[in-house]
Amino acid sequence: MKIEGFETKRLLIERAKIEDCEDLAKIDQSWEEQEAVTGMKPADAPYFAKAIQEGALPPEGIKENHRLLVIRQKDNGRLVGVLDLYFGYPCEKTLWIGQLVMDQAVRGNGFGEEVLNQLAKSAPTFEKIGIGVHLKNWQALRFWHRNGFDRILRISGDNAYSSENFALMTLERCIKGGQHIMKLTPNLHFRGQCKEALKLYQKALGVEIKILLCNSDVNSQDEYETDIVYHAEFYIGGQRLTATDSPDDLPPTTHPMSLLITFETAVEVRKAYEILAEEAEVIYPLQRTSYSSCFVSLVDKFGMRWELMTEQTEK
Repeated sequence: MKIEGFETKRLLIERAKIEDCEDLAKIDQSWEEQEAVTGMKPADAPYFAKAIQEGALPPEGIKENHRLLVIRQKDNGRLVGVLDLYFGYPCEKTLWIGQLVMDQAVRGNGFGEEVLNQLAKSAPTFEKIGIGVHLKNWQALRFWHRNGFDRILRISGDNAYSSENFALMTLERCIKGGQHIMKLTPNLHFRGQCKEALKLYQKALGVEIKILLCNSDVNSQDEYETDIVYHAEFYIGGQRLTATDSPDDLPPTTHPMSLLITFETAVEVRKAYEILAEEAEVIYPLQRTSYSSCFVSLVDKFGMRWELMTEQTEK
């Protein structure tokens, strides 16, 4: 089934028209960091016109399987984003996202998450959604990871890091019958010793390290301990785990692991929090973030660290 459009509580997603091209170019140009993190200049109106008329196609792709969609706010009709889709790449059961860009002026409102959650529900014939993310685009890596794109298919591009070199990570999110398959992910927290710990686990347990990004890899301008691990992903016997160096936010008595639980609604987050909060030490209180309407992190009375959140921005 090919998606012609869909809607969310706040947004209307529909086929792009030629008259939308100037606005689409302005949205792409609002991403100020684009050339620095991808090596590519923002797309202009002729690019979007060609994508509408001929398709923006992967290798051996056909125009009939491509859709360029615009994202509009329901309350004012303003065009605030672009969604580029290809049906059946790199395999028949994968829905490929070529581009999802929101206008800089509306970022932080949860529109991206809203689009992705409804997209998964609108694609019942597909089993997976794929996306390619540049490694230097650490904000995007965090966004896609938080939205369930937790399987790494490959990393391609330049091998050495420099301001002129770029690499792309292909990520995948599993869906089933249009529903996001929720997963429980153990997160290991270290105080500057993450690399050392992973070497030990690799030697003792044969772990497979999929991602190891240091602070310097994602932000070369940040002077804060550039060699500490910003984000690591590894597997033990098929089980995915993540790890990071977070020396500043760990209470002295905290067990250095947390479990991240994703709920459907903020009501469920609060209900679980109210039960766990008894005699607990709250690390991050209940709060709204750019990716969730309700997030909290705490250490329960038994010393276990929990991170509770909903991917929804309104519920």
